[in-house]
Amino acid sequence: MVIQYQVTPAPDDGHGLIAYYLPYEIAQQAAATTVEYVDEKGATIHASQTITGTVGKEFDLATDAYKLAIPGYKFSKYDPTQTGKLSDQAQTVKLVYTKDATPVTPNTPVTPTPSNPVNPSTPNNPVTPRTPTTPVTPTTPSSTPTNGNKADQPGTKIETGLEPQASGKVVKKGTAVYSLNKIYLYKNATFKKAQRMAGYVKKPRVNRPMFVVTDYARSANGRLRYKVRDVNHHSNTDGWRGYITANWNYVRPVYYQSKHQTLTVINPLGVNAYKNRNLTGKVKNIKQGTVLKVHGFVRHNLTTRYLLSNGDYITGNRKLVKMGRHQQPKRLVVKKTINRYGDANFTKRNGHFKKGTKLTIKKVTFSHEFSRTRTGVQRYVVNGGYVTASPKFVTVQY
Repeated sequence: MVIQYQVTPAPDDGHGLIAYYLPYEIAQQAAATTVEYVDEKGATIHASQTITGTVGKEFDLATDAYKLAIPGYKFSKYDPTQTGKLSDQAQTVKLVYTKDATPVTPNTPVTPTPSNPVNPSTPNNPVTPRTPTTPVTPTTPSSTPTNGNKADQPGTKIETGLEPQASGKVVKKGTAVYSLNKIYLYKNATFKKAQRMAGYVKKPRVNRPMFVVTDYARSANGRLRYKVRDVNHHSNTDGWRGYITANWNYVRPVYYQSKHQTLTVINPLGVNAYKNRNLTGKVKNIKQGTVLKVHGFVRHNLTTRYLLSNGDYITGNRKLVKMGRHQQPKRLVVKKTINRYGDANFTKRNGHFKKGTKLTIKKVTFSHEFSRTRTGVQRYVVNGGYVTASPKFVTVQY
């Protein structure tokens, strides 16, 4: 406890003054809490994270910052608990995942060997044969099998383990994908409105809904579908399984698939840099708006990494980084009176700014981060809360 006071000399008449002391607490810095990602056997499957702050600060492992979608795995449980508080003692908490079942590759069908035809008997009175007509040249069969192949009949599921013969725009099983535009999750591969399980509106890039592709199927008219598992941990649809479109204009891989010379950090939470390509040995957190020089491109299982010019590695997740150089707004000037709020959804006002006020922009974020039905509106994070990013109310400086 620190005492704040002011010394006032006694007046000439000799009467003393009462000194008032104003106590206040200095927040104690907490010891770090380590968040580890392990499988059911306790083996590390993802780089750990560190939670820092003051003693008593609460944390919730169910947030997207900690409950991660790890390709090839499904979240199982928290160990020992989902929520907690920082203390003066170091803590370790774990998120336990189970590995996705490996699909069984079907046996190669045996090509039947036709039996030799029976020689016909010689007729009693042979007839002189006519000159045969020129045989018709058979047409080349199309690449699409006919109804004779049951596995490829319209509306029939493609056998597990067999990937469709399509362009490079079809992702591999186990790949994490996200939606660019509004899509639905369906019960079956032939999409019908009555069989919609959930809808996902178009979201800002950093908040796009994510899925893991587990298999393929085709609709009744032959359209390719992805069989997926929902991995949006803050949604009531987390873990749901169904079918979504495979249209490249609607669904794409979460991870970049090629090298880029320059990347910009776009996620409000920044991106972590690591010593190792498997994203272990955290070095630091790189803030939103930072422009990074790329030295190399690395594939790790079904994800990708970028090697920076300083030797550190970062993820190739498109929700965290974006190719090229992109400006980050630094300041704003209020054009019309605006309010400040305690959260991005503007549920509780905690400040007021008049025309002409200048504010420093710390981050750019969006409202309704986890909503499946609301797109979200851009907000600026300033000292003490969130304000509108509407150009009708503020002018931005870069």
